Amino acid sequence: MGVKQDGSFGEDAIFSDQVLALAKPYAVAATVKLATATTPGEVVFYVKDLSNDDEPLSVAKVPHKITGGFTNPLALNLGGRAGKGGGFDGMLDDVRFSTGALKQEELLLGAEASVTEATVGLWPFESKPSAFKDATKHANDIQLKPTGAKATASARAAAVADLCHVLLNANEFVYID
Repeated sequence: MGVKQDGSFGEDAIFSDQVLALAKPYAVAATVKLATATTPGEVVFYVKDLSNDDEPLSVAKVPHKITGGFTNPLALNLGGRAGKGGGFDGMLDDVRFSTGALKQEELLLGAEASVTEATVGLWPFESKPSAFKDATKHANDIQLKPTGAKATASARAAAVADLCHVLLNANEFVYID
Protein backbone atom coordinates (compact mmCIF):
# COMPACT_ATOMS: atom_id res chain seq x y z
CA MET A 1 0.00 0.00 0.00
CA GLY A 2 1.24 3.43 -0.80
CA VAL A 3 0.64 6.69 -2.62
CA LYS A 4 -0.22 6.25 -6.29
CA GLN A 5 0.65 8.54 -9.19
CA ASP A 6 -2.79 10.13 -9.05
CA GLY A 7 -2.28 11.06 -5.37
CA SER A 8 -4.69 8.45 -4.01
CA PHE A 9 -3.65 5.90 -1.41
CA GLY A 10 -4.02 2.18 -2.15
CA GLU A 11 -2.40 -0.94 -3.45
CA ASP A 12 -1.22 -1.97 -6.87
CA ALA A 13 -1.23 -5.75 -7.34
CA ILE A 14 1.92 -6.81 -9.17
CA PHE A 15 2.19 -10.30 -10.67
CA SER A 16 5.25 -11.64 -12.48
CA ASP A 17 3.57 -14.63 -14.16
CA GLN A 18 6.79 -16.57 -13.52
CA VAL A 19 6.12 -20.31 -13.09
CA LEU A 20 8.05 -22.31 -10.48
CA ALA A 21 7.92 -26.11 -10.52
CA LEU A 22 7.61 -28.08 -7.31
CA ALA A 23 10.68 -29.83 -5.87
CA LYS A 24 13.17 -27.70 -7.81
CA PRO A 25 15.65 -25.22 -6.35
CA TYR A 26 15.47 -21.66 -7.67
CA ALA A 27 17.27 -18.41 -7.13
CA VAL A 28 14.72 -15.61 -7.25
CA ALA A 29 15.04 -11.85 -6.98
CA ALA A 30 12.95 -8.75 -7.48
CA THR A 31 14.09 -5.17 -7.89
CA VAL A 32 11.71 -2.27 -7.38
CA LYS A 33 11.90 1.24 -8.84
CA LEU A 34 9.19 3.59 -7.62
CA ALA A 35 7.00 5.54 -10.00
CA THR A 36 7.31 9.30 -10.34
CA ALA A 37 4.51 11.77 -10.98
CA THR A 38 5.04 11.36 -14.74
CA THR A 39 6.52 7.88 -15.30
CA PRO A 40 5.42 4.47 -14.03
CA GLY A 41 7.61 2.47 -11.70
CA GLU A 42 8.88 -0.99 -12.50
CA VAL A 43 9.34 -4.29 -10.69
CA VAL A 44 11.78 -6.66 -12.38
CA PHE A 45 11.47 -10.32 -11.38
CA TYR A 46 14.40 -12.70 -11.93
CA VAL A 47 14.18 -16.51 -11.72
CA LYS A 48 17.07 -18.94 -12.22
CA ASP A 49 16.53 -22.71 -12.18
CA LEU A 50 19.46 -23.97 -10.07
CA SER A 51 18.92 -27.60 -11.08
CA ASN A 52 19.76 -26.88 -14.73
CA ASP A 53 22.77 -24.69 -15.58
CA ASP A 54 21.70 -24.59 -19.25
CA GLU A 55 18.36 -22.99 -18.40
CA PRO A 56 18.51 -19.24 -19.10
CA LEU A 57 17.66 -16.61 -16.51
CA SER A 58 13.98 -15.71 -16.76
CA VAL A 59 13.25 -11.97 -16.50
CA ALA A 60 9.81 -10.37 -16.23
CA LYS A 61 9.26 -6.59 -16.07
CA VAL A 62 6.00 -5.30 -14.63
CA PRO A 63 4.99 -1.61 -14.40
CA HIS A 64 3.26 -0.15 -11.33
CA LYS A 65 1.91 3.20 -10.12
CA ILE A 66 3.15 3.44 -6.50
CA THR A 67 5.31 6.51 -5.84
CA GLY A 68 6.00 6.07 -2.11
CA GLY A 69 4.29 6.76 1.21
CA PHE A 70 4.31 3.11 2.25
CA THR A 71 2.56 2.01 5.38
CA ASN A 72 2.40 -1.41 6.94
CA PRO A 73 1.61 -2.08 10.60
CA LEU A 74 2.54 -5.77 10.24
CA ALA A 75 5.95 -7.30 10.80
CA LEU A 76 8.01 -8.60 7.89
CA ASN A 77 7.12 -12.24 7.28
CA LEU A 78 9.23 -14.53 5.08
CA GLY A 79 7.19 -17.07 3.16
CA GLY A 80 3.73 -15.68 3.82
CA ARG A 81 1.67 -12.73 4.95
CA ALA A 82 1.75 -11.70 8.60
CA GLY A 83 -1.51 -12.48 10.37
CA LYS A 84 -2.71 -14.79 7.58
CA GLY A 85 -2.83 -18.58 7.52
CA GLY A 86 -1.02 -20.80 5.06
CA GLY A 87 2.27 -19.57 3.70
CA PHE A 88 5.30 -20.96 1.98
CA ASP A 89 5.94 -24.69 2.43
CA GLY A 90 9.56 -25.22 1.50
CA MET A 91 13.10 -24.17 2.30
CA LEU A 92 14.61 -20.69 2.13
CA ASP A 93 18.31 -19.94 1.88
CA ASP A 94 20.31 -16.73 1.59
CA VAL A 95 17.60 -14.09 1.86
CA ARG A 96 18.99 -10.58 1.26
CA PHE A 97 17.34 -7.14 1.35
CA SER A 98 19.08 -4.14 -0.16
CA THR A 99 18.36 -0.45 -0.55
CA GLY A 100 17.85 0.70 -4.09
CA ALA A 101 17.22 -1.36 -7.19
CA LEU A 102 20.23 -3.59 -7.88
CA LYS A 103 21.52 -4.32 -11.37
CA GLN A 104 21.23 -7.88 -12.65
CA GLU A 105 24.95 -8.58 -12.12
CA GLU A 106 24.68 -7.41 -8.49
CA LEU A 107 21.97 -9.94 -7.64
CA LEU A 108 24.36 -12.91 -7.35
CA LEU A 109 21.71 -15.38 -8.49
CA GLY A 110 23.02 -18.87 -7.85
CA ALA A 111 26.12 -17.51 -6.11
CA GLU A 112 26.99 -17.05 -2.45
CA ALA A 113 25.25 -13.94 -1.13
CA SER A 114 27.54 -11.23 0.20
CA VAL A 115 27.17 -8.05 2.20
CA THR A 116 27.58 -4.77 0.29
CA GLU A 117 26.96 -1.14 1.24
CA ALA A 118 23.39 -1.49 -0.05
CA THR A 119 22.63 -4.61 2.07
CA VAL A 120 20.29 -3.93 5.00
CA GLY A 121 19.75 -7.58 5.92
CA LEU A 122 21.25 -10.94 4.96
CA TRP A 123 20.07 -14.21 6.45
CA PRO A 124 22.13 -17.20 5.21
CA PHE A 125 20.23 -19.62 7.52
CA GLU A 126 23.43 -21.35 8.65
CA SER A 127 23.49 -23.23 11.96
CA LYS A 128 26.45 -21.22 13.28
CA PRO A 129 26.25 -18.73 14.87
CA SER A 130 22.44 -19.05 14.51
CA ALA A 131 20.06 -19.89 11.69
CA PHE A 132 18.18 -16.63 12.26
CA LYS A 133 21.15 -14.27 12.68
CA ASP A 134 21.49 -11.28 10.36
CA ALA A 135 24.97 -11.32 8.75
CA THR A 136 25.07 -7.51 8.43
CA LYS A 137 26.04 -4.84 10.96
CA HIS A 138 22.35 -3.90 11.23
CA ALA A 139 21.57 -6.90 13.52
CA ASN A 140 18.09 -7.48 12.07
CA ASP A 141 17.89 -10.97 13.55
CA ILE A 142 14.75 -12.98 12.81
CA GLN A 143 12.50 -13.26 15.85
CA LEU A 144 10.33 -16.36 15.99
CA LYS A 145 6.96 -15.86 17.63
CA PRO A 146 4.69 -18.71 18.69
CA THR A 147 1.29 -18.84 17.04
CA GLY A 148 -2.12 -20.24 17.92
CA ALA A 149 -2.70 -21.96 21.24
CA LYS A 150 1.01 -22.04 22.09
CA ALA A 151 1.19 -18.25 21.93
CA THR A 152 -1.18 -17.91 24.89
CA ALA A 153 -0.17 -21.02 26.86
CA SER A 154 2.43 -21.04 29.59
CA ALA A 155 5.57 -23.10 29.02
CA ARG A 156 4.28 -25.80 31.39
CA ALA A 157 0.86 -25.97 29.71
CA ALA A 158 2.49 -26.12 26.27
CA ALA A 159 4.72 -29.01 27.41
CA VAL A 160 1.72 -30.95 28.75
CA ALA A 161 -0.19 -30.34 25.51
CA ASP A 162 2.80 -31.60 23.47
CA LEU A 163 3.01 -34.75 25.65
CA CYS A 164 -0.71 -35.39 25.16
CA HIS A 165 -0.36 -35.06 21.38
CA VAL A 166 2.50 -37.57 21.36
CA LEU A 167 0.56 -40.05 23.49
CA LEU A 168 -2.63 -39.74 21.46
CA ASN A 169 -0.73 -40.28 18.20
CA ALA A 170 1.28 -43.28 19.40
CA ASN A 171 0.07 -46.69 18.17
CA GLU A 172 0.71 -48.37 21.54
CA PHE A 173 -1.51 -45.85 23.35
CA VAL A 174 -4.62 -47.01 21.45
CA TYR A 175 -3.78 -50.67 20.93
CA ILE A 176 -2.41 -52.24 24.09
CA ASP A 177 -1.51 -55.94 23.91
